[in-house]
Amino acid sequence: MKYAIHISTILFLLCVTSAWADNIPVGVTIFVSGQASATSPDQSTRTLKRSAKIYNGDTLTTHKGSILQIRFIDGAIVALREDSILKIGDYEYKSPTKKENSALSLLKGGFRTISGKIGKQNYKVSTNMATIGIRGTHYEAILNDGKLYVGVWRGGVKVTNDGGQINLGLGAAYNFAKVTNFQTSPMGLAKPPAIFLTPTIANSNHTPPDKTVQKPHPVAESRNSIPALLGPTPLTTAEAVKARRNLTNITLNRLGVLTYSGADVANFYGGTSGYDSNGNPVITDNGLGPNDAGFYSTPPKVAYWQGTANPIGKGSVDYTNGYIVNWGIWDTSSGGSSIRQSDPTGSTFEANVNRNLYWLTMLPTPASTLNALSGTATYSTSASKGYVIGGSSNGAINRSNFTFTANTNFSTGVVSGSLTIANIDNWNVIFNGDPNNATNGKGLVNGVLDVTPDKAASTVQSVYGVKSKFGIVVTGGSAQAVAGAFDLEAYNKSTNASIPGVHAEGVFVAEQ
Repeated sequence: MKYAIHISTILFLLCVTSAWADNIPVGVTIFVSGQASATSPDQSTRTLKRSAKIYNGDTLTTHKGSILQIRFIDGAIVALREDSILKIGDYEYKSPTKKENSALSLLKGGFRTISGKIGKQNYKVSTNMATIGIRGTHYEAILNDGKLYVGVWRGGVKVTNDGGQINLGLGAAYNFAKVTNFQTSPMGLAKPPAIFLTPTIANSNHTPPDKTVQKPHPVAESRNSIPALLGPTPLTTAEAVKARRNLTNITLNRLGVLTYSGADVANFYGGTSGYDSNGNPVITDNGLGPNDAGFYSTPPKVAYWQGTANPIGKGSVDYTNGYIVNWGIWDTSSGGSSIRQSDPTGSTFEANVNRNLYWLTMLPTPASTLNALSGTATYSTSASKGYVIGGSSNGAINRSNFTFTANTNFSTGVVSGSLTIANIDNWNVIFNGDPNNATNGKGLVNGVLDVTPDKAASTVQSVYGVKSKFGIVVTGGSAQAVAGAFDLEAYNKSTNASIPGVHAEGVFVAEQ
């Protein structure tokens, strides 16, 4: 395959050679397993070990059974799969003489990356099939069998070639795409390509020695496994001090819950909440639930702030007398980040969260009101009732495809019902049982709905089981609604292995 690019190629090589001559590192290896090397523009090759420096002009190579992770100077992380080749073209960040830029070329194999602080207008990954640009993201690209496959795990990318272009991820119709050649427009895919469901390397018995990244480049344990997400990039000490936030300035008089977009039901948090001086929600978590002793008196362990994330999808409903439910998304696709604060007093550590967060805050119905209620009530959503905002591995979640029903007996505390998401992997979550059943634990206690799924009855794609986390509380002066968040993930019922590539998450309000 030939392209008319010989003039630009010469200019590109001249630029690369000049940049390499500056001998300024643009990245460092943070994890190496197996054999990996870097070839400089002068064709000298060096073996890469942990903490090795990476320069402009380097061509990085991984061998069979090997993986490599690099942290670049703007905080971006690239995890190179086995048997892959990636060329570092022109990587500049905070240069006194050059504008910021990220130009990479994938020549063979594949990689997974979390973008850093370099802006979307200055970011490009080139392949012989298409060019990839970002909108603030975590994505993967693989060259395999003469085709390019691209998948977005959060945020969004734009894939462009001479045949056309396609947006993937947040706000787009597809999360995955296939490109067959540079003259044919990229084609959206409704499901993850099989290449994304295969192991990154043949032998997955590796653990990273470097604690600055929570996990090594992920390795699937089966064809149904999607690699785990890479960890958030910590702020520097100076940045943390500059961005210091202190909960002593926040009145935590509401309840709040949030869930991360993408895979992993562990990323689900909730507790007391309030609003900062700009009117943005602050949501905390102290490791306890509203029904646990000490919930309101135990200090938070973490706090989440909007940070520089873009607030989108905001909505609210007023059940009068201060019972207002608010919700929205902290969107990071444009390059901003929300903040996860592990020391809520504001004295030490903060970290960027580069995944979209769905959040909701509310004022719970008083216990005295709930204790006076008897009989049954049904809380539900439909195409014209209630509210929901969410996402999944296969598209957006809204009132047209989301249905929640909870039949609640205030006299006995028994709650039964279902959550369904139609046409998006066909989620069917069933919950019914006795609130005193320690195994299933389904019921209403102090205004909190425990809707743990019935494992035998709940399914997704009509085949897999459902793992879940819920945070749902009764709200309104007369218990008019329930509000909260859900985080769902498929698992193999035979092996009990998680299938992170099939997931759904969001926040909602169901009404009587």
